[in-house]
Amino acid sequence: MGETRDNEYEDELLDYEEEDAQAPDSVATKANGETAKKGYVGIHSSGFRDFLLKPELLRAIVDSGFEHPSEVQHECIPQAILGMDVICQAKSGMGKTAVFVLSSLQQTEPNPGQVTALVLCHTRELAYQICHEFERFSTYLPDIKVAVFYGGVNIKIHKDLLKNECPQIVVGTPGRILALAREKDLSLKNVRHFILDECDKMLESLDMRRDVQEIFKMTPHDKQVMMFSATLSKEIRPVCKKFMQDPMEIYVDDEAKLTLHGLVQHYIKLSELEKNRKLNDLLDALDFNQVVIFVKSVSRAAELNKLLVECNFPSICIHSGMSQEERLTRYKGFKEGNKRILVATDLVGRGIDIERVNIVINYDMPDSADTYLHRVGRAGRFGTKGLAITFVSSASDSDILNQVQARFEVDIKELPEQIDTSTYTVSDDMIKLIAKLYFFCLFEDKTCRVLDFLPSILIIFQIVVVTSILMITIGESQSSFNVVDFGAVGDGQTDDSKAFLNAWKAFCEADGTPTLQIPEGKIFLLQHVRFNGPCKSQNVKVQILGKIVAPASVEDWTDCKSKCWLCFYDVHGLIMQGSGTIDGQGSAWWKAMYFHSCNNFDLREFTIQNSQKLHISINNCNGGSISNIHINSPADSPNTDGIDISYSTHVHIHDSLIKCGDDCIAINGGCSNINITGVACGPGHGISVGSLGDGDKVEEVHIRNCNFTGTQNGARIKTFQGGLGYARRITFEEILLIESKNPIIIDQNYNRLNRKIKTNPIQVSDVSFVSVHGTSASEQAITLDCSGSANGCSNIVMSQVNITSSNPGKEIRALCKNAHGTSHSTAPDTIYFHSFKNFDLLGLTIQNKKKKMHISINNCNGGSISNTHINSPADNPNTDGIDVSYSTNVHMHDSLIRCGALDFILFYFMFLITIRCDVCCNHHVFVGSLGDGGKTDKVERVHVRNCNFTGTDNIARIKTFWLINLKSLCGAINIRIVVVDVLEKRLHILRGKDKGDKKEEAEGEEKEEGEEKEEEEEEDKKKKNKNKRKNKKTTEEE
Repeated sequence: MGETRDNEYEDELLDYEEEDAQAPDSVATKANGETAKKGYVGIHSSGFRDFLLKPELLRAIVDSGFEHPSEVQHECIPQAILGMDVICQAKSGMGKTAVFVLSSLQQTEPNPGQVTALVLCHTRELAYQICHEFERFSTYLPDIKVAVFYGGVNIKIHKDLLKNECPQIVVGTPGRILALAREKDLSLKNVRHFILDECDKMLESLDMRRDVQEIFKMTPHDKQVMMFSATLSKEIRPVCKKFMQDPMEIYVDDEAKLTLHGLVQHYIKLSELEKNRKLNDLLDALDFNQVVIFVKSVSRAAELNKLLVECNFPSICIHSGMSQEERLTRYKGFKEGNKRILVATDLVGRGIDIERVNIVINYDMPDSADTYLHRVGRAGRFGTKGLAITFVSSASDSDILNQVQARFEVDIKELPEQIDTSTYTVSDDMIKLIAKLYFFCLFEDKTCRVLDFLPSILIIFQIVVVTSILMITIGESQSSFNVVDFGAVGDGQTDDSKAFLNAWKAFCEADGTPTLQIPEGKIFLLQHVRFNGPCKSQNVKVQILGKIVAPASVEDWTDCKSKCWLCFYDVHGLIMQGSGTIDGQGSAWWKAMYFHSCNNFDLREFTIQNSQKLHISINNCNGGSISNIHINSPADSPNTDGIDISYSTHVHIHDSLIKCGDDCIAINGGCSNINITGVACGPGHGISVGSLGDGDKVEEVHIRNCNFTGTQNGARIKTFQGGLGYARRITFEEILLIESKNPIIIDQNYNRLNRKIKTNPIQVSDVSFVSVHGTSASEQAITLDCSGSANGCSNIVMSQVNITSSNPGKEIRALCKNAHGTSHSTAPDTIYFHSFKNFDLLGLTIQNKKKKMHISINNCNGGSISNTHINSPADNPNTDGIDVSYSTNVHMHDSLIRCGALDFILFYFMFLITIRCDVCCNHHVFVGSLGDGGKTDKVERVHVRNCNFTGTDNIARIKTFWLINLKSLCGAINIRIVVVDVLEKRLHILRGKDKGDKKEEAEGEEKEEGEEKEEEEEEDKKKKNKNKRKNKKTTEEE
């Protein structure tokens, strides 16, 4: 069936003669084309000028930075500009798009209201890109209009455009072009150039092939047809030829050579679970301009992009699941360099040409060798250097990798531990050489022609990417500014502030990627200095190798009103790194380093110390990284936050050591997408979210793999009462605590300044503490102190939390007040739940409690305890399992409890308490003690079902004090389906004693049986005496 259908389509491809009647004259007859073909002698000429293109086109080519055509352009353009039909296969990035763009513009005349060139492609992004290329090369052809049409846009907009301003060149996807043509809004009767880009993709799909065929039939018979692709299988080539008449077939490289020149290819074997970590390591280690990461599905693309954003990598995602407008906006942003990382499906694997991309990562293995070629072809464009890395995580992945190596005759090796960046980037020396040659040739035409006879120079031109030439022409060369050259002394005594500002001014006005150098071996004394931006370059670098110090005393300051010492304002793309030190020397009123409105900053590898306020302050910044920073100040210094962040987003702090007297990292209001990993904190006050109040908002804060040693607090969220803000989606994960006081705190009633308490708190929600381990130096390890209002704490998750006391044998506990959420495998020694609503304790293990209760539930409404294991020695006194008071709607089930006292104590104002499927091994379920001290205690609706009591002293007990208050109540208690096994206890005791013990116990049992027998005889005697008295009384009455 499928083959028959294919043949039917192929047979119909040439069935369009009926539309010849109104066709215009051809641009060139095939006979003329053949003559031109035989007479053409300039196919190996060295420049675009030899193609005899329009002056306007040559000018646009020069503006774009092109000087010499690529191999495919050498072969194709001379044929295409003569109107010949062309089939062209060439590897990605070799300039196929320019072939049909230039040849079409060369032949197009400005005929108003007539569409003379039609370009079809399979994706909207590719259509947008092709339209951009037409606009770029037609800059000096103002009468030529280009328009692009694709789905996802209101078709009325396209109809109005065609009606009011009909373009000469139309680019689009088959679906939208066909819809416009069917409704007669787009007339194709004057088309003279019919072009398919990535033709194999469109013709292999039967549905798309049908659309292309129908559009093709609407065009005149006599026209030029050109088809281009990086891969043209032998099966699809005959289908292409059905659209043409005697086409010129140009195959620049055969299949065995299709893997790209200058492209380094490696693979990494790893498991699926290791991919994210490896990708993170690669992005940190590799030197890339832009990188494309390919995945196999829309969902994986979205999830991976979300993960990268959380890790503060500037990524963007493009896939077919998003709207057309969103896709194009993102593609445009990536192409213009606004983002450096693109996560995509194979949607962008074909034809998309972004010149700055030098690395491609196959996160998921492509499904075929062809797809692999298209993917890796996004790097190494136009013969430049590039790097392709493929993750191999299964046997099927290995099979496809083997197919790629066999088909393209390439040996792809495993990625080495270290890779030379020169293998996938262009060296600065090479760029400078090409720049000199470029400018020399630009102004000395005759001299430039000598290059035709210097093969080595031609090779250099082929290696260097056109974008490198463009970078040089706009001044992207690096320049260095040493503060010593601007008058800085560096003796630690002379004020070098003015010299630094002069150096900064020159540095900030420089093109390219300038570097401000603070050389090593010197100490630079600076007063308050404000470094203003924005700078001319989008990326500026400050290299700190020496030492910068502040005045040692207040008297030495020239500006005592300033609130910061080294202040950076509006400096975007700032990279600050080095092995140097910034020493505040204890000045008491400023923030040592202040960054305001600095986007995409990067601070790394230096030391800052002895500030007596904030060491690093980040305010109103978007995008930034702080890594390998060492912050050091005394533990007793007040208000010396390590890093203070406010009103900023997408900030990543990692792999740093912070020792200070206040918060190691403080995340204040207005922050979002803050990621902290690998930070060692202590001494200090831990990592804090807050203080929040007056409408402050914080969200998407993720702290992972951090250590707290000797800190005052660990993971802390603190908010003032009052305000309409929130703190939400906050995660503390893989946290190690070493003698930390107050390891986990949520304080919704923070009132350091003794403010007047308000009723509405800042809302705290979706907070997770996962895998938090270590020791607590305080008695209360977990404090969830939340407000009882509607804006309290909700969806608080505690999972795998294991905190013990740093003092052996000492107890610690957890306090939960008005916090709503779940707990899984959380084990402080004693867990207190106070004013908790709808709590859920699941999978807890608590053991070896020496006194008091294991779990205490007080003043709670609604909750569940399940799959909990409580285990402590039987001889430990007062080690209650679960203690419940002043609570209602609590359900306990499917748990194992072994302790030295009462398994369940239910007392004081209990309602609707249900206990089901639990095993009690020591004492019993106990209701009481009620009325202690004359209190009014009430317990009712307690239900105990399906429970086992093994070796317990009691089963179910209700206990009240004498002289109980008359208002007290104990009622509606239901105990049923109870299994009692006292023998198990007896056997357990016998196993653990010697023969003497067994004998004594046996004698005790015999004595006990004798006493029971005597009691029975005494009872029988009483019954007989009672009967005698009854009979005597009856006789007397008679």
